Amino acid sequence: MKPKINVISLPVNDLEKSLAFYRDGLGLPTPGINEGIIVIELDGGLSLFLIERNQFASFSTLAKAEPHLSQSAVECILSCTADSREELDAILQGAARTGGSIPREAKDEDWGYTGYFKDPDGHLWEIVCPKNR
Repeated sequence: MKPKINVISLPVNDLEKSLAFYRDGLGLPTPGINEGIIVIELDGGLSLFLIERNQFASFSTLAKAEPHLSQSAVECILSCTADSREELDAILQGAARTGGSIPREAKDEDWGYTGYFKDPDGHLWEIVCPKNR
């Protein structure tokens, strides 16, 4: 089996706040909130679903069995690339401007210029501009 991930679902506390963050702050295209879910279409056939935490728990038996576990937002890091250092910096500025946080400033790493932000629910994102760009 070669699994292909088509959807990443993230629990969020406030759909309106998440909509403002992802659409207005990061510029990700979405038609908005529909039936308690925000759908963001990403490249390569991948979709990001932002689901109100209570509804998310109804999909996850683990979250229902152990509700305290559903509160952890940093069990994974969502990573994507930027085409330039300037684009990476603009992404971080948009995140900070619309309710996100920057756990550390962007800096040069062995693999490229790298920055991190957290969305309003604490989900950690890594943005990398590879050295060859």
